[in-house]
Amino acid sequence: GVKVKLAEQWLNFDSLADLWNEFYAQYYRDFEYPYLIVRFEDLTFRQYETTKTICECAGGVVKPQNMFKYIIKSAKQGPGHGKVSERTGMVEAWIKYGQPKQVKGGFSDEDYDAAIELLSHEFMESMGYKYPPPAPIIEAPRIL
Repeated sequence: GVKVKLAEQWLNFDSLADLWNEFYAQYYRDFEYPYLIVRFEDLTFRQYETTKTICECAGGVVKPQNMFKYIIKSAKQGPGHGKVSERTGMVEAWIKYGQPKQVKGGFSDEDYDAAIELLSHEFMESMGYKYPPPAPIIEAPRIL
């Protein structure tokens, strides 16, 4: 199991997948007020467009794109964020997370199968997530 401290109380979950499902379900399934969930990859690969959408959603006015400031180095600063040499900046994030899709997303067979079984398909779809492609099935040549 997984034990997590949220809002000053300890909660138990069956797994990380259970935590992910239940945490976000409180918003997309149960919450009765407007909410906004921002995907990490949208901030990584579409910084201006994502920030513009968030700002407009909140009623703000967006500066033109030529005035948008990109933070190239890691946005995390200070001693609580580990060694400076180990922080991920914008270019490193593009390299790390922008690789072409690998078979099963690079996950082991066990992790890939667990994700398909345990992660909420409803939430995955609502967030625009798709499972990485499985390994292609290669048929043995037929002997005639």
